Amino acid sequence: MTFGAVVAAASGALSRLIPSASEVEASRARIAIPLPGDSQPINSGGATPASTATSPLRQSASASFAGQSAIAPSSSAASSSAPSTSAPSTSAPSTSHGSAAPEPTTTASTTPSSAASRTASRTAATGSTTSVEFPAIQGLSPFVTPTADFYRIDTALSPPLIRAEDWSLRIHGLVQQEVRLNYFALMAEPQVERSITLTCVSNPVGGHLVDNATWIGVRIDRLLQRAGLLPGADCVLSTSIDGFTSTTPLSALTDGRDALLAVAMNGAPLPIAHGFPVRMVVPGLYGYVSATKWLVDLQVTTFAKDSSYWTSRGYAEQAPVKMSSRIDVPAPYTPYSAGDLVTIAGMAWAQHDGISAVQVQVDNGSWHPADLAGQLSIDTWRQWRHQWKATRGSHIVRCRAVDTAGVVQDSTAREVLPDGATGYASLVLMVT
Repeated sequence: MTFGAVVAAASGALSRLIPSASEVEASRARIAIPLPGDSQPINSGGATPASTATSPLRQSASASFAGQSAIAPSSSAASSSAPSTSAPSTSAPSTSHGSAAPEPTTTASTTPSSAASRTASRTAATGSTTSVEFPAIQGLSPFVTPTADFYRIDTALSPPLIRAEDWSLRIHGLVQQEVRLNYFALMAEPQVERSITLTCVSNPVGGHLVDNATWIGVRIDRLLQRAGLLPGADCVLSTSIDGFTSTTPLSALTDGRDALLAVAMNGAPLPIAHGFPVRMVVPGLYGYVSATKWLVDLQVTTFAKDSSYWTSRGYAEQAPVKMSSRIDVPAPYTPYSAGDLVTIAGMAWAQHDGISAVQVQVDNGSWHPADLAGQLSIDTWRQWRHQWKATRGSHIVRCRAVDTAGVVQDSTAREVLPDGATGYASLVLMVT
């Protein structure tokens, strides 16, 4: 064989192992998103947000991919479809704010059939039929973040590339039986659709490393229940195709919250940059312990045995999102005249707790209640607005949030390391 032939053969083999971006994009374009059997309608004041409109790619749960069956034959078909066996329950400290009660890992309450009732009760407790968006306020973030604007934090220089037909997931470790699924098997699982706000631990007070999207995917607790959890486990080590790792508290994946293996974002297959083919989405936890993109492996383990990319660099193992709020409008140092009615508006979030109030302070005066848009669920952020009649001078405006338990946002100024920033967002207004 000539040197040229050797090079050509090696290049061909390498291209099969590492597909090009165009090949992965072509794979993504062939995806038909399953129609979720458990969805979450958004009341946006009579108009469906463009980013959540029904996609022409969304099909029935038996949708095909490139003419193949939704469940592709594989050597692991038996394990991926095996009925769940009774699993011993194991407990881990809850990551919910203010609670240390242990949560069961595998009970009937974590089945997909009860997901709708859980969400309905949460929404009834924290929101209403009120629109989740105010009439247009220029500069105020929309309830659903357009995919192109959704924040990204990556450790890789470029997004890893894997085609849907080459993807597979292994669930192993402290389980009764290993589970393996390919992409077609995952797509054949019951799908749910949820709006969930994600937050980066690097988000400073008042920052924009927080966004909300509508996700379609499979409940993680369903797959863990199928594997059967063994006693002693307290975390799940997730691994990306590029080797990135994250450790998620097991309690957060099994306590009934809508923790998903997401295959779609805002009505379309996941973009490559946001984790195509499959990523994790877990409400209430900072992304570094919950939002692994390009996911290929879930190992049920313990914090004592395994660390991950960011926890080995000084970040906390337990990372519930801290309640926070920010001011989107007006922009700092916007000039006003005395007597102007100034609209101050922004976003507030207390993922997996929910927002009950936002308050606004001008200078060091009293705190005044802001108006709130509707809240879809405790796992999404919430718009707020307040009107203030401007008086002459330079003024500092602050905001703070209150959760559904009546807890007020932490006023202490802290940096993001090791488990998220705290303090009040503020801006300066000039009035002449």
